[in-house]
Amino acid sequence: GAGREAFGEPSEFGGPYPLYGTPRFASFSELVEYIEATWGTSTAFEPANEQAVSYHDLAGRIAHERMEMNKTGTNKLAERIVADARAAAEQTLSEANAGARAICAENAQKCDTLRADFAQKREAAVQSVLDGSKTRAAIDGKKAALRKKRAVIDTVFEQGYSALCALPADARGAICKRLLVSEVEGGETVVPAKADRAQIAAILSEMKTADLKLSDEDAPFDGGFLLVGRGYEKDCSFTAVLSMLRDAEETAVANLLFD
Repeated sequence: GAGREAFGEPSEFGGPYPLYGTPRFASFSELVEYIEATWGTSTAFEPANEQAVSYHDLAGRIAHERMEMNKTGTNKLAERIVADARAAAEQTLSEANAGARAICAENAQKCDTLRADFAQKREAAVQSVLDGSKTRAAIDGKKAALRKKRAVIDTVFEQGYSALCALPADARGAICKRLLVSEVEGGETVVPAKADRAQIAAILSEMKTADLKLSDEDAPFDGGFLLVGRGYEKDCSFTAVLSMLRDAEETAVANLLFD
């Protein structure tokens, strides 16, 4: 073009001219055409003073322009890499945040479930303790009431024993006679309580057919007697009589006292 004609070719062409690995050219014009065909119109063809531009100036400008183009392309590539990396990082961060929020929500739900479960177990435990306490209190109350009732019954039978021992001689004798009639088998020895010896001696004198013997010793109790046979003894004391009476009548006495 006009720019090339203004440059002109050197009077003595020293070629061939290499330019950064391009093929060698036979003339300056061939080199310029190659440059235009390869890179297009270049600012190197628009110098301020076209007449002063030598081939070496042109080659230098072309080389500088090519370097700037390569640098720009490298910068764009680097920018693209950085942009892609930033986008990937933002995507990763977004996914991580979403995952963290999901984990937090799941953990919060688990905490709520555990909290509700623990609350239910706590209420059940408290209720169990209360129920157990009520049951134990009821049992303890019944035991205390039973002890008091038994103490009352003990007092009743103790008073009954005292009243039995305080009976007049003829009444005590009548009790001893009924015991002798119901318990003797024949041939036994009668060991009387000291308080009932006279009454029992009189009764035995009336029971000659039973072949009973009155012991010279006194039985170690307040009233009644001990019946001694061959290989056995029968306790016919007032204490034994009242004990049998209590076994038979304690429930009836309790009903009379507490119902």
